[in-house]
Amino acid sequence: MGLLFFKNIPFSCKLQSRFGHGLQQGDPLGPTLFALAIHEVTSKIKADINIWYLDDGCIGGDPQTVLTNSTMIRDSSSSIGLEINNSKCELLLINHTDINKPQTSKLLQDQFLSLSIPDPIHWQLLGSPLHQESAPPHLKAKIKVLDSITENLELIELHQAFFILKNCLSIPKLTYLLRSAPCFKCKEELKAFDTTIRINTEKISDVTLGKDSWSQASLPIRHGGLGLRSAADLSLPCFLSSSFACQGLVNRLLPSLTLPHGEVINATVTWSALHDSSPQQKETQSAWDNLACRDSLTALLDTPSPWNHCRLLTAQKSHTAAWSEAFLIASIGNLMSSQSQLPCELVPIFSKARNAAVRSLLTG
Repeated sequence: MGLLFFKNIPFSCKLQSRFGHGLQQGDPLGPTLFALAIHEVTSKIKADINIWYLDDGCIGGDPQTVLTNSTMIRDSSSSIGLEINNSKCELLLINHTDINKPQTSKLLQDQFLSLSIPDPIHWQLLGSPLHQESAPPHLKAKIKVLDSITENLELIELHQAFFILKNCLSIPKLTYLLRSAPCFKCKEELKAFDTTIRINTEKISDVTLGKDSWSQASLPIRHGGLGLRSAADLSLPCFLSSSFACQGLVNRLLPSLTLPHGEVINATVTWSALHDSSPQQKETQSAWDNLACRDSLTALLDTPSPWNHCRLLTAQKSHTAAWSEAFLIASIGNLMSSQSQLPCELVPIFSKARNAAVRSLLTG
C-alpha cells in the first residue's frame, strides 16, 4: 500500500484492516502499483497490437488471437483480484465483410457477455476518435455537455463565472480532442462551440460583444486578449504540433510509413492557405499559435477606429489582465464582486457599468 501523509501522520498499513484491501482513492502511488500488478498479465499477450494505459487496453489481431488473449487476461486478472467489466469493453470490427461480421461478433460475445460493438463513426481510443468521420459527433457531444454545464453560470458572481468558463469549461475540455483528431475540418462544429462560449460570456457579463471585441477576447492574454480561446483558431496549431511531436514515435512503430501523410498533409496545406509562414519548432503548439495570433492581432490593428487601437494597445500592457488569471481568494482581495468599482481599462468586459465610456471601450 502507498503511504499518504496528513499533518505528518503516516496513513498506511495500520488502517488496512479498516478498508480491507487495495489502494485508497487519491494515493499518489496508486497508478504505479496498479501498473506493476498487471504487468505480468499484459506481458503474456501475443498479438499484433498490444497497447495499455493503466486499465485501458487495446488488443488487435485476427478474431481467434483476440479471443485467446482476452480470455487469458480475464483468467489471469481473476487470480490477482481483478475483474473485467464486460459492459465497458468494445469490439471494433476492422476489414470485415457482411458475411464474417456476425461470426466474429458471436465468437467474442459468447465469452464476454454485454460486449458492445459500436458503429465505426463512434470508434475511439482513450477518448480520441479513430474513424475519419468520428470527429464531428465527438465535437457535438462536447457542445452538448458545455450547454448543460454553463446554464447556471449567470447565477453566480461574474468573476467566478468567468474564471470557471475560461479555465474549466471551454478550451481546456477540448484541447485533447483538438490535438488527437483532425478537428480543423469540422468548421460548423467548431463555430458552434465558439458561439456557445461567446453567448455565455455575454450572459455573465451582461455586455454584447461586437465582432472585433470578441476577436480580441479570444486572443491569449499575452497578446492582449482575455484567454477565451477560439476552438476554430486553435484547431490547426493543436493538431499540427501534436502530429509533428509524435513523428519520431510513429516512425519507430511503423518504419515503412512515409511521414507526414494523410491528414497532416491536409492540415499543412490548410495552414499555408491562411498564413504566410510556418514555425521552426513544429512540435510546439505555442509556436504555431503565436504566428496565428500575430496575424489576428495585425488584422485587428488594421482598422481606422481609434477605439480599437486604444483597446488593443491598453490590453497588451504588462499585467493588464493579471486579475483574470489570479485564483479567486476573497481574503486577499482577488475576488471581485459585480458591484466593485473597478477601472474600466482593467476589466473592459466584466464591469456592469452602463456609462458611455465603458461601452465605447468594449464595442469600439
